[in-house]
Amino acid sequence: MFSYEGGVSVTTDEQRLLILTLVMGALGSWLHSLSSFLTFVGNRSFVRSWIPWYLLRPFVGSGLALVFYVVIRANLGPNAGGELPINPYGVAAFASLVGLFTQRATHKLADVFDALFSPRRAEADPLEQTEPPVLELLIPHELQVGGGDAKVAIVGRNFLDQSIPLVDGEPRPVTARSADRVVMTVSSSQLAAEKELIVTVRNPGETGGDSNPIPLPVRR
Repeated sequence: MFSYEGGVSVTTDEQRLLILTLVMGALGSWLHSLSSFLTFVGNRSFVRSWIPWYLLRPFVGSGLALVFYVVIRANLGPNAGGELPINPYGVAAFASLVGLFTQRATHKLADVFDALFSPRRAEADPLEQTEPPVLELLIPHELQVGGGDAKVAIVGRNFLDQSIPLVDGEPRPVTARSADRVVMTVSSSQLAAEKELIVTVRNPGETGGDSNPIPLPVRR
C-alpha cells in the first residue's frame, strides 16, 4: 500500500483520501462524544457504564465515514452514473459530518440499501384487475316447472372467459359466452317445484366478485 523513495513514505491520492476519511470521521464522532460527556457531567447525571461508548465512538464514526466514502466512490448514491469530482476538503467535511451525526448517517445508508435492493413489484395479474359483472336481463325470463335441463342466456357486461354463472349459489355449466352474454344450463332438479331462483355471475380475482342478482321464476 505504501512505497518508499529515499526513505520517505509515499502514498497515492486515493490512499490519502481514505486516511483523511478515517481521521475526519473519528474526529466528528469524538466531538459528538465530547459534547455529550460535558453535558452529562455538567448536569451531574453521568453514568460510568457509558465510558465504553465514549471510548469506542470514534471508531464507529471512522468506520461509518469509510462506508459512506466507498458508497459515494462507487456511484451508488442519488448521483449514480457519472464520475464525481474529488475535493479533499469536501471529503473531510463530509466524513466529519458523518462522524458527528452517525445515527442520521446510518438511516441514510438504510435508504440507499432500500433503493438498491427493494424487490421488484410483480406485474399485476389480469385476473386480479377484473370488475364485477353487471346483469341486465335473462332470456327466457322464466322457466316451467317439471321441465328438463334448460338453457338460459344471461345478458350484461364485464363478462370474462373465467366468469362463473350461479343459480341459487350453485355453479352452472356454460355452453356459450361472449363479452356481453353467458349461456348456462339450469339443471332439471332446480325446476322440480315452483319457486324463484336467483341468478348471479362471479368474476375471479380480488377486484372481481359477484354481480347483481336477477330473479328467475319457475312457474307452472
